[in-house]
Amino acid sequence: MKGVTELLGFKAAEKNQQINLTLSPEPIVAQLNKEKMTRVINNLVNNAIKFSPSGGQINVTVSKRDNDLIIAIKDNGIGIPDNIKDKIFDLFTEAKRFGTSGEQPYGLGLSISKQIVEAHGGHIRFDSVHGAGTTFYVSMLLV
Repeated sequence: MKGVTELLGFKAAEKNQQINLTLSPEPIVAQLNKEKMTRVINNLVNNAIKFSPSGGQINVTVSKRDNDLIIAIKDNGIGIPDNIKDKIFDLFTEAKRFGTSGEQPYGLGLSISKQIVEAHGGHIRFDSVHGAGTTFYVSMLLV
């Protein structure tokens, strides 16, 4: 997790953004494919960078709740309009939008992320207010 946020910190800095990482104070052990889960976190943080304005804050939190690993990625970006919320996880979705600096949309990242998370027996969801930001939550059962 730390490696992903450090690497993407350089990309965020190009937009004068900051990524804040908060890790659980206690160690969390989960059985997962590190490469695939790194891709999920990379996709979600990249989206937060893409859809946040210059000077934005991106908060990544890793915590444990009961028997679940919870990863939250929160931005203060443009948010997701209500009319596309039910389409953002679709493969090759029509719910594509350009980033705040004109970054190209592809429509694949969230679909791939959902497939990876669900293959691990987990869930991905989001809360979003159009114009005020989005928080994505990934939850996975701990062994």
